[in-house]
Amino acid sequence: KPDEKIKDIEALFYDFDIKMEAPEFLIPSNKEYNKNSLTLALLKIEEELLTVSETHDLTLTYLDFELPGFGKFTFYEWINFALIHITRHLRQLDSISKIVQKQ
Repeated sequence: KPDEKIKDIEALFYDFDIKMEAPEFLIPSNKEYNKNSLTLALLKIEEELLTVSETHDLTLTYLDFELPGFGKFTFYEWINFALIHITRHLRQLDSISKIVQKQ
């Protein structure tokens, strides 16, 4: 099933009581970032995800990378993983924003 791991991904990433540590290769450098450049990069990623979803067989398994604990994903699962992961980060940012606004 091309979507068999989505419920497990949601269960993990939507459990906001769990604090996750990013793998070393994903931790950003401690430097100044340009908001405009980051926004453009995110828009490019969004465009690429839309292109993949429209032009590829999403039931195929992507073999070049796997998420530890989950194994290899189909293209459909990777796209859903990206959306679920983004949702988790947006909720974290919203929580931070609320705390900062109270100060």
